[in-house]
Amino acid sequence: MKPVDFPESNVTLVADDCNDLPAFQDSDGYITCWELSGDELYQILQSKRVWLHVLTDKHPPIILNASYPFVLDDEPENEKEKEDGEGYTPA
Repeated sequence: MKPVDFPESNVTLVADDCNDLPAFQDSDGYITCWELSGDELYQILQSKRVWLHVLTDKHPPIILNASYPFVLDDEPENEKEKEDGEGYTPA
């Protein structure tokens, strides 16, 4: 997976031996976006699993999901549209 920049990002996280990581930061924490290669997508479709490796000695609370985490300008009227990500077109 590779980190992806997105319009809402307002900070870049950096660390030795890592790619720069565009992120959105607010008082709740950070949101980042990742793009999968075709092979990674195939592996996930087969196993239905994603592995998370945290590079610290303490594990922070996290949320890992596939839905768009920001409020859309034209907010969907029902929860199904929100879950489907309707109204969002990736760059």
